[in-house]
Amino acid sequence: MQKEHIVYFTNLYPLPWEPARAAYNKQIVSALRMHCDVDVLTPVPAPVWFRQLLKGKLKNSEATLFPFFFLPGFGRRTYALTLFMSMLLCVYPLVRLIRAKHIVASWAYPEGVVASLFKKWGNRKVAIHCVGTDINYHFRHSARQKQMLRAFDRADEVITVSRDLAGKIVPLATASTRCNVVYNGVSFEKFALSDATTHSKSFLFIGNLLTTKGVYELAGAAALLKARGLDFTLDIVGKGPESDKLKAQISSDNLDDIVTFHGAVLHDDIPALLAKARALVLPSYREGVPNVIMESLAAGVPPVATAVGGIPEIVRDGENGILVQELNASTLADAMQKALEKDWDNAALRHSVSEYTWENCAQGFLSALSIR
Repeated sequence: MQKEHIVYFTNLYPLPWEPARAAYNKQIVSALRMHCDVDVLTPVPAPVWFRQLLKGKLKNSEATLFPFFFLPGFGRRTYALTLFMSMLLCVYPLVRLIRAKHIVASWAYPEGVVASLFKKWGNRKVAIHCVGTDINYHFRHSARQKQMLRAFDRADEVITVSRDLAGKIVPLATASTRCNVVYNGVSFEKFALSDATTHSKSFLFIGNLLTTKGVYELAGAAALLKARGLDFTLDIVGKGPESDKLKAQISSDNLDDIVTFHGAVLHDDIPALLAKARALVLPSYREGVPNVIMESLAAGVPPVATAVGGIPEIVRDGENGILVQELNASTLADAMQKALEKDWDNAALRHSVSEYTWENCAQGFLSALSIR
């Protein structure tokens, strides 16, 4: 029997020059490929696309990459239009979506808006996957919100990674909009329990180095913990625009002997870092449901995280992690110290996320697309 075919349309996917990018989407695609044929279609900012074309790196991609022409930082309300025009210019991404019977747009704006237009052309199913910033940021801007709400109405289903995101969409959406929560999964084979976590005194941060990831509150908390005389280390994994400034703050606070910057790390290397950590720290301002929290719990490592977005749907304060209600350096330091001193049941931490498998995630997508 011939497998159904899905086009997975997203700008968030590992790239040959950014192999650590959006590992969760690659894992969703891998899970879906157990049931269907899946092609990945990925727009790339035009200057980056042409630069990588000259370097010969485009051919090394698992996804089909095409240039996205837009004006950076200007007229974001026009990004859906410019993305569609970019597809017209390139032709082949347009043909791919016209021929597709099933489309998943993983990112509501602009991919979700553009994908929903193809609902009008032929008998196809379209699901829009909302993962975090697309709703927490873009949905707050009226022009983009209007476009997304129209797209949600056209789509067969809107999938969110948390109840929190669904709760922001449903009150504004039309009655005909179908919205369901499908949590991401975790690879329990890859993220295994380690005895080292019980005896470790190391905190681990994994994420983009952005102000909204709470990196400066994290640096401030580390300084406070050192002043309290605590014996600990902090590993920071990720890259981003705040990297140089954050490193300067770490140095000015005399934390270079405690803090180690690892830069971007491949997803396959994350389990080894978690295996040596006492606690994961994620002091974000906003989130969907970070996959790294599920991976941390699967490895028996408690997360210290802000009570934002869908995080409280996974982390129960004092049971399988520590939630920070009001984020500042002092409250974060208190939470980190509590995590360091608490006697955690690592097996219970792992069991707390046992239902979040990639197979369950894939079944949620297949249901949205009416694929049996």
